[in-house]
Amino acid sequence: MFAGVVVCAESRIICARRHVTTGPEAAAATWGKLSAAATRAGQPCPVNDVWIAACCLTHDLPLATLNLKDYMYFRDHHGLRILGEE
Repeated sequence: MFAGVVVCAESRIICARRHVTTGPEAAAATWGKLSAAATRAGQPCPVNDVWIAACCLTHDLPLATLNLKDYMYFRDHHGLRILGEE
C-alpha cells in the first residue's frame, strides 16, 4: 500500500508539471472525420496513426515524427503540420 501511495503522489507531481490537453470529445470527432475520409479515399490508416493526427489537428500542434510515410496523407489532405517540413 505504501508504495502505491508514493507512486500516486509522484504521478500527481509529474502531471502538475505538464500541460494536459482538454476536450477529448473534439479529438474523437476529428478522429472519426479523418478515419472516414481516409477510408473513402482508399487510404485506410492504422487507428493509432489516425488518433495521433487527430490530436495534433484538434489542438493545432505540429507532429514530431521520423515516420513520415504514415502521416503524409494527413499532411496532404488535412493540413497536418510536420516538424522539420515547415
